[in-house]
Amino acid sequence: MRQPWIDFTDWTLEKLMSVIGKWYNMDIRFSDEEFSQIEITGSFNRYETLTPTIESLSVITGLTITAEGNTIIVAP
Repeated sequence: MRQPWIDFTDWTLEKLMSVIGKWYNMDIRFSDEEFSQIEITGSFNRYETLTPTIESLSVITGLTITAEGNTIIVAP
C-alpha cells in the first residue's frame, strides 16, 4: 500500500516541484532558476488537492506559486 505522506529533508524546490508535478500531472515553470535551488524540508499528503499544497508552499517559501491550466508557476 502506498503511503499517503511524503517526507522530505533538504530537497531543492525543483525536486519537490517535480514530484508534485507528477502527482497532479502538471508542468512546472520557474520564473527564475534561482528559485529552483531553494532547499526545503517538510511533508505533504499525497492525496491532498493541489490548491492547499501550493498555498502551503507559497507560505513556506515566500514565493508566489500558482496553477494556470496544466502548469504550476513559481515566481516572486
